[in-house]
Amino acid sequence: MHRRAFLASSVALSCRAAAVAKPVPVVAPRRAGTPPKLPLGVQVGDVTEDRAVVWSRADRRAQMRVEWSHGGVKHVELGPTVDESSDFCGVVELSGLPRGATLAYEVSFVGEAESEHVKGSFRTAGDGDVVFAWSGDTCGQGYGIDHDRGGLLVYEAIRAQSPHFFVHSGDLIYADNPIQQEQVAPEGTVFRNVVVPEKAKVAETLAEFRGAFGYHLLDPVVRKFHREVPMVVQWDDHEIHNNWWPGQTLADPRYTLENKVPILAQRARRALFEYTPIRRGHDIHRVLRRGLVDVFVLDARSFRAPNGKNLEKDASEITAFLGSGQLDWLKKELLASKATWKVIACDQPVGLVIGDGFDDGVQRHEGWANGDPGPPRGREHEMAQLLRFVQEKSIKNLVFITADVHYVAAHEYAADRGKIGPFPTFWEFVVGPLHAGGFGPSPMDGTFGGKVVFQRVPPVMNQPPIGVWPSFGTVSVDRGSLAMTVRLQDGLGGVLFEKVLNAS
Repeated sequence: MHRRAFLASSVALSCRAAAVAKPVPVVAPRRAGTPPKLPLGVQVGDVTEDRAVVWSRADRRAQMRVEWSHGGVKHVELGPTVDESSDFCGVVELSGLPRGATLAYEVSFVGEAESEHVKGSFRTAGDGDVVFAWSGDTCGQGYGIDHDRGGLLVYEAIRAQSPHFFVHSGDLIYADNPIQQEQVAPEGTVFRNVVVPEKAKVAETLAEFRGAFGYHLLDPVVRKFHREVPMVVQWDDHEIHNNWWPGQTLADPRYTLENKVPILAQRARRALFEYTPIRRGHDIHRVLRRGLVDVFVLDARSFRAPNGKNLEKDASEITAFLGSGQLDWLKKELLASKATWKVIACDQPVGLVIGDGFDDGVQRHEGWANGDPGPPRGREHEMAQLLRFVQEKSIKNLVFITADVHYVAAHEYAADRGKIGPFPTFWEFVVGPLHAGGFGPSPMDGTFGGKVVFQRVPPVMNQPPIGVWPSFGTVSVDRGSLAMTVRLQDGLGGVLFEKVLNAS
């Protein structure tokens, strides 16, 4: 039983997130009164050589303040005065940071009085080794924060690896999966969840999307993780609804207030930009330059055509997955990259066949692949175009990382097994879930010469996220040898699979 069959079946915002002007600092007066609180802690994201985004949320109207220090010198940045319009969330975008440095920071809010200072640290990109982690899928299938089980313990296992940053590969939330007081897994495991009103039903209103994005931050384990590990966020389907596409009208009876995906996606995107440390005024697809590694963050939701049979012989608007604009952007950025390693963080795996119901007895497809091992058809045209470009321009050291399918796998793609002509052999690594039900496996399509080198699937469908069954990946690039070591790890940090890739 496939995960997507198990979940309820079944904009793309072609608009960009509205740019947010940098606020003019206004120092709030310090006087006697009740200080603001920071109930959801702090987050840092999109850290490069000299920039970082610092996020927090106050419990009332107040002005955000960030202090950061390096080498005994303290810097103070005054941020926005947060209020109801952003659900009291705010960011300060730091610039002019020193390269390759570990920086300490403190976040506070000033209202009637000054709040506590929540402290953390992060590392900017430089010339040394690069270490990062990735995974996806948080609080899905009704598995929420169970304090009796220690909360979302996989985040502590990731923190213990001391990554310079963490790529969340999508399904940051499960807007379509309510969190009830109890969730019973198929094999009988019971989760006794922390519950909040906004997660009692599917997310339809802006307030419900905001509540979904804030839910996992109620866990002290997750808040501790965010104080030390910068984020790189992308979205996939469950930020709105299982397998959504732009322009869709949901045929899900649970959606009684709003079932039009363009409206739901607008609300979800707004909440994502309010509740995560992502640069304002930018697209979700973007590149993070981290010295030896450039991370190309894709958005496989906002520009795709409807999920269909995916068998079209010719490329057209109805075969879009990334969309022509994003594909052109990716080619341009890959060509401009000076990094040794080009890591493509994609919402979904390249060659796995991911179904989405049936039309007239023929399966619809959710991902790139269509199950036909022959020449490219449907959405596969985009991937074929990308790989041919990589071959033509002699772009080397390409690696894909992803999540989505709720099991662990390592795939090697080679032209001599594929049907599109020459392209450089590349690897794709699949991990997850962080904290959701386990499923799988999915079949491998042969068009791009995909080979399953390793996989670990759970013993039961909807395996609860306890013990070893969550998963994540870590990547380390050695400055001396330029070799990349990829480890696929279980929920306790144990290594399931390791691959050393040598730079070309």
